[in-house]
Amino acid sequence: MNEPAHDADEFDEGGAVSVHIPLCDPDMTTQELKAVDAVLRSARVSNGVAVEDFEREFAAYLGRRYALAVPSGTIGLFLVLAARGVGPGDEVIVPAFTFVATALAVLHQGAVPVFVDVEEKTFGMDPRRLAAAITPKTKAVMPVHLHGTPCDIDAIAAICQKHHLLLIEDAAQAHGSTHGGKKL
Repeated sequence: MNEPAHDADEFDEGGAVSVHIPLCDPDMTTQELKAVDAVLRSARVSNGVAVEDFEREFAAYLGRRYALAVPSGTIGLFLVLAARGVGPGDEVIVPAFTFVATALAVLHQGAVPVFVDVEEKTFGMDPRRLAAAITPKTKAVMPVHLHGTPCDIDAIAAICQKHHLLLIEDAAQAHGSTHGGKKL
């Protein structure tokens, strides 16, 4: 087994080795590096002009009036559930195969995540199993477009409409993905 290469000057004060294991090699232009540097040197890293510009440009990219930058997809889901009034005693149906944030956002609201299995084709929520999981306590359905692959959102939306349920799409992993000619 090959040990990672390191220089003698990569030891910290306690003698531990600091090893850099690159996960990717970003291909950033000089202009992009300058833009990142300008944000990092500003006094408003998380709420400055760069964020406002990003929100405006991302909304335009999606064909929407607004976009709101948040620190993580988890926070985004939490805010949507809170804004839509999901809370204690409510059930939110989520796919059984997803990132943990989907269920955690529901739990943060005091609601109960109800897991349904996924389809083999999309790894997204199975609409047939969704319909069977609906109870009088169900308030919302939160399908996930996992790894950029759209779930069967048309069938899921029809079920939500039939049962008067909130439909909250988790598209945190689907930036740029489309379904039916529209961005998720």
